Order: sequence, then C-alpha cells, then structure tokens
Amino acid sequence: MALQGLSFFGKIPDLRTEFEREGFQKEKEYPVRKYKKKYNDDEELSCDLNKVLKSPCSYNDIRFLAGETDSLQQILNTGYIVSDVEYIVFPDRPEGFSRDNEPAIYGFLKALTENAFSEYGIIVHKRPMYYTGDNIESLSKAFTEIWTILDKIREDYPEKEILIDVTGGQKYPGIMASLYCIFNNLPFFYIFEGEVSLAKFPPVPASWDFGAIDEALAAFNSILVGNAVDSSERNHLKYSEYCSLPETFRNLYTASSNESNLTSSLPLHVIESKYRKARGLPFGYGEDFLRLLDDNKCTEERKKLTKAYKEYLRKMIREVWSLQWIGDQIPETVEHSQRHSKRLMEFTVNLINTIGEENFLNGVPKSLKNEFYFVLAIAMNVHDLGHTKLSYKLGDGRILPLDSLPCVVRDLHHELSYQMLEDDDRFKLFGERPDTCEEKTWEKIKTAVKLVTRYHREYMPINGNPSKLKEIVKILSLEPEPLEEVVSARFEEEDWQRLTIMASRWLKFIDGTDVQSDRTVEPNYFKTRVLRTITEIEALGMELESNIELSTSIKKEVSDLVKKVGELKASFEDSENNAKKRELAEAIKNKAEALEKASVYPMIQKRIDECKGAIIMPNWLKLLSKLSFKALQFTHFEKHNMVNYVYPRFFMEESLFGNTDRTLRLSINIQKDNKDDMNSILEIIDKVKKDIVKEFKHSGLNKFAIKTIKMEVTPLSEKILITPLGTSPGVLYTLIKRLNPDRVIVITSKKGEENLPEICEKAGFDQNKIKAYLFDDPYTGFDKISDVIKEMISDFTIDIGSRITVNLAGGTSFLQYVTGEFSEVLESKKLDVTKVFAVDRRDFALQKAEPYVVGEVVELPGEDSWER
Repeated sequence: MALQGLSFFGKIPDLRTEFEREGFQKEKEYPVRKYKKKYNDDEELSCDLNKVLKSPCSYNDIRFLAGETDSLQQILNTGYIVSDVEYIVFPDRPEGFSRDNEPAIYGFLKALTENAFSEYGIIVHKRPMYYTGDNIESLSKAFTEIWTILDKIREDYPEKEILIDVTGGQKYPGIMASLYCIFNNLPFFYIFEGEVSLAKFPPVPASWDFGAIDEALAAFNSILVGNAVDSSERNHLKYSEYCSLPETFRNLYTASSNESNLTSSLPLHVIESKYRKARGLPFGYGEDFLRLLDDNKCTEERKKLTKAYKEYLRKMIREVWSLQWIGDQIPETVEHSQRHSKRLMEFTVNLINTIGEENFLNGVPKSLKNEFYFVLAIAMNVHDLGHTKLSYKLGDGRILPLDSLPCVVRDLHHELSYQMLEDDDRFKLFGERPDTCEEKTWEKIKTAVKLVTRYHREYMPINGNPSKLKEIVKILSLEPEPLEEVVSARFEEEDWQRLTIMASRWLKFIDGTDVQSDRTVEPNYFKTRVLRTITEIEALGMELESNIELSTSIKKEVSDLVKKVGELKASFEDSENNAKKRELAEAIKNKAEALEKASVYPMIQKRIDECKGAIIMPNWLKLLSKLSFKALQFTHFEKHNMVNYVYPRFFMEESLFGNTDRTLRLSINIQKDNKDDMNSILEIIDKVKKDIVKEFKHSGLNKFAIKTIKMEVTPLSEKILITPLGTSPGVLYTLIKRLNPDRVIVITSKKGEENLPEICEKAGFDQNKIKAYLFDDPYTGFDKISDVIKEMISDFTIDIGSRITVNLAGGTSFLQYVTGEFSEVLESKKLDVTKVFAVDRRDFALQKAEPYVVGEVVELPGEDSWER
C-alpha cells in the first residue's frame, strides 16, 4: 500500500498543467523529457515518456521519476515478492477528483508501476480517500477514513503480508498511516527523494494508552459514547460537554469551524473499539498461531473452511474458553484459561520458527495439516478447563462432589476436562460447528480434541505402560489404555489416528515447558500470593483444631504443619534469607504430601466405598484437603517465580560429525538476584529441566523430528573451559580459538604449565584468565587427586549462569581421568556441563611440527539418546 503523491508531476513541471487537465491517455504521444534526480540537484536524467507509459520497461528507465516507484523498487530489493499495489489516491480539485474517483495523476502512476515492474506481474489498484487539509473536520475524518481503508485492504488480502509505504502523499495522512502501522504491529517504509536506501520501521507492540481511559472511564462512556447515535458523532462535542471532561480527553479536542462544537482529530470510535477488545481479551487469542492454518494453494472450498476455523477459534477464545478462569477451583496454581493457553500457542509458533514446519509436522498427514493445527489449538485452550468442574462422574454413574477437594481436581483435571467435552450440551465448550465444516469432519475433530485433552497428563501413555499413577487414579481404577490402542477403536481412518497421536505428543511436551514467572505475574503478586496462602492455611488450621470429628493424631499432624507455615511467614516477612524460605517450603511440602497420602485419600476412598447413593464428604475432610493442597503450593510458586521464560533457541538438524543430530536447545531465562542462595536456585532449575525432559520422553517425539533436547540457563554469566594439558599445545590452542572462553581451568604438570605463555600469545588470550592445577606425577598421581580437587572446588565460584565446557582429550590418561572426576563433581552440584573432545586429524609428526593450527571441537552426545 502506498500513498499517492505528486512527485511525478513535480519532476516534469513544464508538462504538468497539460497532464493535470487531461490525465493519462494511451492514444496520446508523449515526449522525451529530462528531469532532476532531486529538486535542487544539478544532475539530470532523461526519460522517454511514450515508451515507459505505454509498454513494459525497466525500472532504470524511470529511476527517480516518481517517489512511489522508487520505494517499490527498494522494497523489492529487500527480498519481498509483491503481487499487488494499492494506491490511496487524493482529490486533485477543491471540489473533489478531476476524473471518476481518481486524480489525473493516477493513470500515469498505474502505467509507470505496471510497466516498470512487468516482470513481477504487479497489478495496481486505487483506494479513493476524500481528504482536504483545509479544516479540522477534514483532519478528523481523514484519520478515520485512512484507518478504514487500511482495515479493508487487510481484509481483502487475509493471507498476505501488507507492506505500507508512507513516502508519497500528503503528510497528515502519512502520519495517520504510520500510527496505524504502529498500533497494528505492522512495518512501514520511507525513502528520501533521490536516495537508494530504504528506511524500514519495524513492527512494535504498541497501542493506545488504555490506562488513561480506565482513569476516566465514566466520562468516556457517558459523554463520548452514550450521547452519540452515529459513530462519527463521537468526534464532535458541545462546549458544555467539553467543560465536564477530564483533562485527558479535553486534550483531544480542538475548536472547529462550527462555533458550537469542538472536534477531535482522533477517531474516538476506533479507540473505543480497541479499548473494548483489549479489556475483553487482555491476553490476545494467539493470532500468530492462527496463521499456521494455511490456505495457500488450496481450493476455494478449503480456503473458506480454513477461514471458518480461524473465526471459530477467535470467537471461542474470546467468548468462552478465556472466561472459564472465573470458576477455577484451584486458583493457587494460577490461571489456566487465559495466559497459559496463549503461552502454549506462542511457544508453538517459536518452536516451529526454530525447527521448521516440516519437522514439526513430521508424522502428521499432509492432507490434514490444517485440521491438525485446529485440533491442537482447541486442545491448548480446553485441556485444563477441568479445574472448573465441581463433580466427577464415576463409572457406576454416581457423582463424586469435588467442591473443596482440590487435590482430586489437580490429579483428575484431564479426566474432568474430558467429561466436560463429552457433555457438551451442558458445558458448551465446543460451541457451534464452524461454517462450511461437514458434520462428519466436525465429529472427528471433537473426538480428537477429547483424546488429546485426556492424554496430555504425564502418566497417560501414548504407547506402552503408564508411568506412576496418582492415588486418586488407583482409587477409581482409572488405569489408562495406551492412546495408540484407543485411537484405533475411535477412528476408522489411519490419518485421523496419526493426527490425534501427534497432537497429543506435542501438547504433552509443550505444556511441560510452561513454567515461567508470567504465571505469577510479578514480584509483588508472588509475595501477596504466598502471604495470602499462609493466612488461609492458618485459618483452616484453627477450624480443624476445633473440629470434634477429627482424630487426635491428624490434629497433631495439622498442628505441626501449621507451625511450620508460621515459621515460613515469619521468615517471609522479616528475612531476606531465601535459602531458609525454600528449606521451610520444602519441609512444608513433605508434611502436606504425607498428610494427603495417609489421611485425605484413604478417607475419600472410604466414603466412595461406603456411600451407596449420593457421596457425601465430611466437612473436616474438605478442610483437610484444602489445607494440605495449599501447603503444597509454596514450592510451586517459587518454581514459577524463578523462571522468566523457556524459549526454543536453536535446532541442530544435522551436526558436522553426527554426534548432536536433531538436538533442540532450549533457553531457560531465570530471575537471578544476588540475595538468592545459588544452591537453591540450582535445585529449582534442575527440577524444571528434569520435568521438561520427562514430558519429552513420555511424548515419544524423539521418534520424529527431535531426537534429544538440551537446556541452557540465561542470562549467561561466563563461559568456562576445563581441560587437561600435556606437553602438546595444540589442544588448548584449538579450544581457546573455537570456544572463546572467559576463563580457563587447566589440569596439567609443571612441564605443561611452561607452555601456557606461548599458547596464550599464539591464541591472543590473556594468561591471567587461566588457572592451572598441577600434578607432580601426571601419569599416576592418584595420592594427590583428593587435595587437588578440593582446591579446585574451593576456588570454583558456583553460578547457574556459567556455561561450562569440559574437554576430555589431551594430556595423559591420568590427567583426563582427573578432569572427568571434577566434571562429575560439578554435575553433582546441578551445574550445566558440556563435554567435548578437541580433535586434530593431521599426522602426529605434522601436529608436533606445526601445533598452532585450529582443529575441531566435537561435542559428546548426552547420556540419554532415548532411542535405546
């Protein structure tokens, strides 16, 4: 999209009057004319107007003749493929357009553009805009009109990227178009006259200041919205109404030609619409994910179906799924239907950008690509909605009430979500069938969503046997069948079986990566959430203490637990000792788990067995379940507060030596402050890593695109190299040149140490960054191992942000052994260690003669290939 300007007429002023009167006429003969590169430039260029206006030509034939075509050429030079150009055209007469809805210059611009870029097959269109810059009403209308035009262009090209060039045209509409781009997260372009460099303004996540509207919402509603019948009236205000406005809104208005009114230069109805949408769906609906549903190279019927899928997702996220948090029974675990679902969609898009869509769709039937994404999107939004269900239907038809039994909701939420989807007449989580989607296809989609939702939990097997079962699963005899067996019974078509299994694999893994601090919002929320949970536990403890039905032994367990919680409260309010807080949180968690296992679940089972009709839980059991569940949450809060985000950083599809093929590297960005105990941070992040790896294993994705995953903690503090060193300098030289470490730990002998100055000089490395640990006997110095390793541990600063590389090649076998032992010590402290070999493939004689040649560094595969 480009704004029509007048630079073409400006370059040939002697013919401007004639051209402006008659417009472009193909039968007319046009002369050869000279024109200047810039208006104040002495350099002149020549153009055969007859040729360039009537037949295909080269851009070089019209270079610098029109700003619109100069910009287009530079956009093409950046690699974009342009199929259509939409010119927003402006009136060229006081009374309007000189021709039918277009200015006289448009015919020339259309001819120049289509001829100069004929090799691209570009088609030119016009969008009339009735704008004059002579009064405030026109300015106000211009804002609304250009935004409406841009909305319509995006609507007319739903599957194409819109590039907006603000070089030409009048300045005010250009400013409005730029604002449109900023507020709609679009890039826009500008080129200076006579220049060949294009300025690109990238998309930025900006919008209106909705906080300011919140501060004066009543005034916004009553005056700007309430009194207007037509949306355009909202831009006009009487002086009496203006006086009652808050300062925020007064600044929007300017005196107009109508003495009784003031006019806003901004389209207030547009702002209001954006405000309502933002407040109604504050976390968005995963628009980038929706773009994965692709209708390129599809039949018209498939295009309509894809569009219907997208509209369905937007509607259901906005009106149904994102609002289910209202009934969440376990708010301690933080929202499940708002940001969580959107984070999963966001992670998926980033993952596909990292590993490539072809790899992501490995195992998915090609003919069902859009249905796969559709099923996955629905499942991402509904898989946790079981947290809102108030009862569970047993196999014999009886109802197990779940009000005040959060431990059961937690452990059975996937089954609860499944039951809600099965009972859609009541819960309406599927809503109405998308337009143009056949009934048979819709039933298959719903079946797939139900199964993907049910099998997203860790212990639910896709194939083979289930992992460790939860207590309630054992009580209710819910041992699951493998999904591979279930889908064969539910679908006749193998393609739908494969689609369901692959969607389940991906949701299982992606759901496991969502451990970030966004779930606890921000530090003050985290602290308030913890203190609130402590208060609730103390209140529940007091109520249980006075309950006459509760046994003395359980009361004693409750009392001990509440006492520990009181210690945590005192520590949280008075101390910055985070290590102590985490120690107490872990102790509280252990007591709560014991209480659940010994008292809560056995009584739930007893009541299920005893009650032949309606199942009624005693009040004390409900209180005990709530108390133990809340007591489990402190370590949960800490985990999610520690991690900023998990992000797919890099995918090694094929490595140089085949050692790290199909390895996905994830970045775990953490909250790290100097007051934290590093050992506690290491424990928490190690648990996060193990949980992600566990979900990856259970997903079975290693049989497809990704063989293994590796995780790195960011922000990076320093890169540390640990290596043995013999008398050959080539190994350390290669490692320094290849890895560029911040510091080096060398395990060597006195003779090896003597080579360090020369190695550092050749490698351009500061020798002060090398610490050497020496053995008198580099062959069998076993009696010194304990002392040297103790010294190394004492000197080694434990920092989770350190990226440690251990080389296991070079030096004697004994020095390699010591290096391996120290590596194991670091790994036992939960530090990330990458093991490598430095390799020089040259003959030994050549290595000795020319040691300072950069060799290769080969990373060792991880201990788990998961293909054994």
